[in-house]
Amino acid sequence: MRNDTIGTTITGFLIAGGGYFWHEALHFLAGISRKFTDEAKVLEKEQQLRRVA
Repeated sequence: MRNDTIGTTITGFLIAGGGYFWHEALHFLAGISRKFTDEAKVLEKEQQLRRVA
């Protein structure tokens, strides 16, 4: 019974760790995307620049 319990616990930690990693990774990428998008729009409006692409 001890080995089964340890295996279940380790599996749970691995799944939770993987979920936490991807949550943070996607949160980081979303923040970067939001930062670049918002800065570009603000600069275009303030300096009255035209979009090139």
